[in-house]
Amino acid sequence: MSHGKTLKKIQHVIEYLFVRAFHLLVNLTPDRLKKPFAGFLAGAARLLTTSRVEVARRNLNLVFSESTPAEVKPIIRAVYQNIANNAFDVADAKSALARINTPPHALSQLEAIRTILSSGRPVVFATGHIGNWEILGQHIGREFKECRFVAQEQSNKLVDRYINQLRIAQMENNTIIHSHAAARELPRALKNGAPILLVADQDAGTEGVIVDFMGTPASYHRGIASFSYHYNAPLVPIFLIRNGEKLNLTIPAVIEPNRSAPREEEIIRLLGAFSAHLGDAVRRYPGQWLWTHRRWKSTVGKY
Repeated sequence: MSHGKTLKKIQHVIEYLFVRAFHLLVNLTPDRLKKPFAGFLAGAARLLTTSRVEVARRNLNLVFSESTPAEVKPIIRAVYQNIANNAFDVADAKSALARINTPPHALSQLEAIRTILSSGRPVVFATGHIGNWEILGQHIGREFKECRFVAQEQSNKLVDRYINQLRIAQMENNTIIHSHAAARELPRALKNGAPILLVADQDAGTEGVIVDFMGTPASYHRGIASFSYHYNAPLVPIFLIRNGEKLNLTIPAVIEPNRSAPREEEIIRLLGAFSAHLGDAVRRYPGQWLWTHRRWKSTVGKY
């Protein structure tokens, strides 16, 4: 083994031990201290990632063009606080899942989705990096068996394996699919009438489909719309929004694909509908969306 590979292996072990230690520390921390602990971590992360803070500032100025620096700054602080809160929730997923609130409208939508699945049709759940998307996946996995989740594979195999163990610990008969295997595994699940869940708000590059997102053209991966159209699977925007100590389940729509429409036109319509619902959620809860990623880099330019 080369010297470089040895150092990389040692680095991965250290990272893995750090993640395990963090999760142990979260679970040992008294409830009264968790909030200030998360606040400390959020502040430290903000200071250590100044380039990401600048990306968030530019994104916010793009969407809320009339906002002043004094208005943008607390949103960025809230973004980092939400990231820290999410990390705490994932480390103690059982507690986070117990704090999920399902309003009447979401309950009604869940029943409609169960009816669709019981008829043998699949469902495409689509969310974004808003609220707590990690706990949302675990919750959906408890609500709907045989669900398939797409997750980006971590370069650190030890951390990747541990995170996936945490993800499925509260679920039964559900599977995490790495993004590189999604093109092969998701069609198989959809053919069998299983639901799938994808996080669908990242920039898709020059080959993506361009639709409006909060007033600015954005590049979307066509996956959620293509799957919906090809497999006659309703597209379901779904979000888990933080509300104090509670996590509110939000299902704004169950969008039926129109398979009699031309494919490309329908893909644009489906993506536009998802983008509109995501944009509505982000505008209502701006401090809970991940403004730190370069969402518009393919349409606005690199920044």
